[in-house]
Amino acid sequence: MFIHDWNRHICLECLACVKACPNGNLSSYEGRPTVADTNTCVGCGNCRSACPTKAIEYFWVEEEGFSKDTPEIKSYVGWMAKTGKHQVEGMGARRKVANMDNLVFLPAQLFKKPLLDHDSVDTTVVLGKKAKKPIRLQIPVMVGAMSFGALSKNAKIALAKAAAEAGTMANSGEGGMLEEERSAATAYALQYSTGRFGITEETLKKADMIEIKIGQGAKPGMGGHLLKEKITDEIARVRKINKGVDAISPARHLDINSKEDLRDRVTYLREITGGAPIGIKLAGGHIEKDLEIALFAGVDVITLDGMEGGTGAAPTVAREHAALPLLNLLVRGAKFIRESGKKDDVTLVAAGGLRTSADFAKAFALGAEAVYVSSSLQMAMGCIRCRACHTGRCPVGICTQNNTLDIPAASRAAVNFFKGAVDEIKILCRLVGKDSIHSLSPDDLAALDETTARVTGVPLA
Repeated sequence: MFIHDWNRHICLECLACVKACPNGNLSSYEGRPTVADTNTCVGCGNCRSACPTKAIEYFWVEEEGFSKDTPEIKSYVGWMAKTGKHQVEGMGARRKVANMDNLVFLPAQLFKKPLLDHDSVDTTVVLGKKAKKPIRLQIPVMVGAMSFGALSKNAKIALAKAAAEAGTMANSGEGGMLEEERSAATAYALQYSTGRFGITEETLKKADMIEIKIGQGAKPGMGGHLLKEKITDEIARVRKINKGVDAISPARHLDINSKEDLRDRVTYLREITGGAPIGIKLAGGHIEKDLEIALFAGVDVITLDGMEGGTGAAPTVAREHAALPLLNLLVRGAKFIRESGKKDDVTLVAAGGLRTSADFAKAFALGAEAVYVSSSLQMAMGCIRCRACHTGRCPVGICTQNNTLDIPAASRAAVNFFKGAVDEIKILCRLVGKDSIHSLSPDDLAALDETTARVTGVPLA
């Protein structure tokens, strides 16, 4: 847990630290700052940054005892004991799962020859290979689905501008189409969620791609959840919802009850958009059976979202204890699509917990053709990972509804992240001797532990 200590000789008792804490960890007692809850601090550093005299210090102390007696469990039990309600949090799962970290690339030397620094590497990707209006992107790293409401207007516009400059696609998330975001993006996916927030014939026709949201890794088998505290007049207008109540979408599409219904909906969306690619987003459940239905419906793009994916708000129990990690999900999904003979018909996209260029390149080697990234773009724009997303009190202007985020600066930071990530992807391609991201394969990898080898089928080093 994090322990806080004040130098009372220089503390002004201005309570700036208390006001700056996004998680309610600090409070005041008789006019002096103190700790309200030792279990809610995530070490974001806002308190020390806000202190004019730097009187406050915080440091991590390991606890001893039963492995389940962690600060997180104490906070979780304490929340339910106090409120009688389930806990809701932002961001992704905290638990450790098998991931890309224990995969490494095998460098080409003599048996295979590496490419030279000046050799070009193809990073383009096509969304909707068989669609009437396919989307050709210059880079395979796309802006993940983050809604207006979960993110601020400034953050949404900044990401759309960055996507346009980087040569990739922005995504509305399930909060409807923000006009300024649509105008800034050169390629734009509109999410068709169970709540149908902001969905009209007009907005459908303005989109370059439609993504039918069936599942989400951070809250699988559930609908979206935007707390009422975050719903402004503009969000209510864009989403076509009422203020003063939480915006909760159903767990499933109430008018899609069979594979034929899904096929008919895909056909309808394809016709109304004039042939735009139709995608579908799935979390890790009965993945082969789910993919069988998606392929029957004739979708153009399939996004597989691992449990590590972030969210603006989700029940903690669902986030931590439901759905498959991306590594398991991607390997099984890519295998099923390949064995179904549909690899050349659909574009497979990986999402959920991918942070770095190495993650992206490994996902390509395991069968993905593109990736969605969200958390890293938030960090590029200034996110400090304080996990206050669901409260609307984001201290840096990303997951709140104030206008403090500097759009040009945030957009430039996101563009720089895209450029750096793609440059590193090219480095990895060259060192294994491949001139295209689509040529990467499991043969270019080795697994450093038995679990990763078993899950991926990649040979143990």
